[in-house]
This record gives sequence, C-alpha cells and structure tokens, in this order.
Amino acid sequence: MDGFHLRQEYLLTHTVEVNGEAIPMARIKGAPITFDLDALTRKIREVSEGNICRWPHYNRQLHDPVDDAITIDADIVLIEGNYLLLDTDGWRDLSRYADYTIALTADADMLRERLIGRKMKTGMTREDAERFVAFSDMPNVRLCLDKTMKADLELCV
Repeated sequence: MDGFHLRQEYLLTHTVEVNGEAIPMARIKGAPITFDLDALTRKIREVSEGNICRWPHYNRQLHDPVDDAITIDADIVLIEGNYLLLDTDGWRDLSRYADYTIALTADADMLRERLIGRKMKTGMTREDAERFVAFSDMPNVRLCLDKTMKADLELCV
C-alpha cells in the first residue's frame, strides 16, 4: 500500500488542519489523507478482477512512489497496509474486493516504543523521536486500533 503515498511535492505544498493549525501534509505523512485512495481502489479492483496490472513501489530514498514498478500476475495476491480495513468513508469500500482479510492488533504503548526506537535509528534524539511519534504516528495508531473493521482472522501481537 505504501506505493500509493501521495507524492512528496504534493505533501509539501498542500496543508491540512491539525489542532486548529494549518500544517504541510508532509508532517503527517502516513495518515490516511496522505494516500491516493482513488488510485489504490482502482488497482485493487483491477487485481480482484484477475487482470495483470502494474503496481507502484515506495522508494524510501526518494521519499516517493515509483509508478508501475511491480507487475501483479498471480492467482493469490496479498495486500498489506494499515488502512485496508479502516472503517471510514472510502476506505471501508476496499474490503469488498478481498476474499479473506486479516487484522493485526497490538498494545498502543508497545507500538509507541517501537516507533520511537525506529526514529532513533535514523539519528533522532529520544526527545525528538517522542515528539514526532506523539504528533504524527500515534494518532494513526489510535485510528487503526479504534476504527478497524472486523476481519476474517484477527490476531493480537
């Protein structure tokens, strides 16, 4: 699903309101609003119809998706992403294309610590990592924990 991030240029030049303040969308990259849901829906539909299609890949060095990087040509296709079962407008429609769904949940505090650790590995101080995770990542964690639809298989890690 990461291949469907909106392009970095767009995220830097468009704003969203968070806590009453207009901020660049790049500051909350990873939130549902920072994905191209229309393109994701089109590609999932294409795959579900059994069509061979091209799929984007997210390049972490470029901080952008690379269009048509992967060819999808298989009888069984696994699609992974935090919001594929999100129970909000637009996102909830994706589940109709799935033959089988799996939801993974975990303790919010454990996820917070892992996210802080991941940021610290990029060179952030613990204080900066905690601030970033509290502002950007934890709202997404809470959204997923609170608004994920029931899956065919639910696992808690």
